Amino acid sequence: MKVTQMSTYRSLSYQIEKSNQQRYELYEQATTGKRVNRSSDDPAAVGPILSTTEEIQKLDRYMETTDATQNDLDIVDGHLDQVSSLLIRAKEIAISGSNSSNSAEDMQTLAKEVGQLKKQLLDIANAKVEGNYLFQDTPTKQHHLVVTLSFITARTTTSRSKSAPVRPFRQI
Repeated sequence: MKVTQMSTYRSLSYQIEKSNQQRYELYEQATTGKRVNRSSDDPAAVGPILSTTEEIQKLDRYMETTDATQNDLDIVDGHLDQVSSLLIRAKEIAISGSNSSNSAEDMQTLAKEVGQLKKQLLDIANAKVEGNYLFQDTPTKQHHLVVTLSFITARTTTSRSKSAPVRPFRQI
């Protein structure tokens, strides 16, 4: 078999083109830092790569949800700390009010302070974060808890409301 100059030229051209293609692929891998840039680079590796990418996206969403939930819990924790402080003060007032040596004026002062504590507790119970009431299970534009003269009313999602009587402060 006789080798002609034309067949040698074709063979060398093919080898040069192949080398240039490999050099380009290696350059692309080096610049992107990825071994597989297109599915044609390594068809067997595409499935695990896509699966891993989906898992990473799921984990990113999970982390965002976790961060948002942690922020919400921090806000709720701060409000509940305030409630705890107010209830401790209410207990102190109750103990002070049970003292039989208090005058009518002292009892009025204690009653006013209890009224202020009640208002603060209702403000906390109706606290809003990003336009939503913090301690309410369904979104609404109305306060969840309201105070009338002698009742605390919890508004529900139905047309009915639940009420509980507020007993007046009595000296024992």
